[in-house]
Amino acid sequence: MFGDFKIALYEFEYTALQDTQLNDYHGSMLRGLLGNQLRALFCNVESSQICETCSFNKTCLYVKLFYGINNQLQSDQKLSSYKLPNPFVIKPVMQNVCKIERGGIYKFQLLLIGESTLQYVPYYIIAAKEMTTFIFKNTTFHFKMTNIRDVVSNQTINMSQISNGHNGYRVDEINPLIVSGNVCAFKIKTPLRIQVKGKLINQISFEVYFKNALRRVTMLYELYHEKNMKMDHLKMIELSKAIRCLESNLKWTKVERYSVYKNEKISMGGLMGTCSFEGDFAPFIEIMQLSSLIHVGKSCTNGDGWIDIEFVK
Repeated sequence: MFGDFKIALYEFEYTALQDTQLNDYHGSMLRGLLGNQLRALFCNVESSQICETCSFNKTCLYVKLFYGINNQLQSDQKLSSYKLPNPFVIKPVMQNVCKIERGGIYKFQLLLIGESTLQYVPYYIIAAKEMTTFIFKNTTFHFKMTNIRDVVSNQTINMSQISNGHNGYRVDEINPLIVSGNVCAFKIKTPLRIQVKGKLINQISFEVYFKNALRRVTMLYELYHEKNMKMDHLKMIELSKAIRCLESNLKWTKVERYSVYKNEKISMGGLMGTCSFEGDFAPFIEIMQLSSLIHVGKSCTNGDGWIDIEFVK
């Protein structure tokens, strides 16, 4: 069904040029740095101009690559009304690493989603190469990029290899997930925040997980592949109700991120830990594969809602 859902995954490696202190929540910092560099590449308007009211926001590549605006949207809509998922996900593979000594290595991964995004891979790479200054508590820490790796092929990347974009990989090439039993284990690696009836939940059923995963996959597929998903959503959600929770060791974990603009810590959090489910997962396997790559819930772009899924024999 999703053989044409295309993704690319890159890992960026930096060397610290000085002893560095970071908070334990890196995703929002990395997203901000990436956004700043994409804006520097494409935006010639003064920095005080916000994108929502800018007269160029329907044709600006910065808006397209960072916010995910595409040609299907009406020209008179405001950016704030779109509530679109971004065409990328930052994977903070060194989350909770707060101290990096001079000469130490820092890494993060960037997942790019959809055919309409992958043609712009070189710009994301250029922006990431310029992400060499991290700011924490008004202190600037300097880094030097030392390597770019295609995670799927495990090959080091240079600009000449991706000058025309990337064809992308199928999901099963990146994340082969084979049903090998009727029990699967979820490991939630970064804070998961899902709202039900306007309230954040403190435990999760398979049905709630699947509803959110299905909605996110559908939006990303239709926006960035510009194709309609042929699936009976109501039937799939009804089937998901039969999957039962065997065990849950999920806890609400508080994390803090640092806002450069407000010069203060912002408290947030989400569910983390493990849980397991039992049932017939065959109808859901493709959505489950995708969800572990593209994340689920709120702030997916920052790396939240990262779930590892494994079948238990």
